[in-house]
Order: sequence, then structure tokens, then C-alpha cells
Amino acid sequence: KALFVACVQPARKRIVIGFAALSAVTNPSAGECELENMAVAEEWRRQGVGRRLLAAGVLWCRTWSSAATPDSGLWLEVRASNRSAITFYEGAGFIVTGRRPAYYAHPVEDAILMRKF
Repeated sequence: KALFVACVQPARKRIVIGFAALSAVTNPSAGECELENMAVAEEWRRQGVGRRLLAAGVLWCRTWSSAATPDSGLWLEVRASNRSAITFYEGAGFIVTGRRPAYYAHPVEDAILMRKF
């Protein structure tokens, strides 16, 4: 597991403005990672924070999944209604690979599955 955190430090006080949590499953012949959760504070969006967090996560995953196979890569799920996140991930090289009906609760919503090789 890995956690990447983005902070700012105004007036000697650290403030978390974003994070990315990832996990890896590896064995001698394959490696696979998942972006479990990622968020950036609203006022810090569209300033490169998410892009840098994701880039750090991708580098970490490449380290763990160095024995690449056709099924290896970085996976994630995102709410079907979260168009801005889907667009962000597509811009980072993720492709849509499927859909999980009623995956999320409160409100019930489908998940879009995405993967980056």
C-alpha cells in the first residue's frame, strides 16, 4: 500500500490539499495495482495537484509491477456521474474497460472501470 499526500505550508502550518491511495498485488510472474482513492481539495483542482499525485502513484506501481503481463497495469473505479474525473483519467492514459452496476451506495450508482497499462 502507498499513500501520496500533497500539502501546502502557509505560515508554518501544513495543510493537506490532496492525496492518492494505492495498493499493489504482485507475484513472480505478474503485478497489478489499484488506485483505491484520490481526492484534491476543490480550490486546488485544475492546478496540477491531481496530475502530480497520479504520476507519483504510476511510478510507484511500475516499481511493484515490473514483471508486466497483458493483465498488469493500474486499475480504478469511478462513479459513472463523475465526468470530470473520467475525463481526467482518460487524459492520463486510462481506458474504460467495463462497468459495475450499482457498485456505489448513497446514492446507488454504477462504477466505471478503468485501466492504464
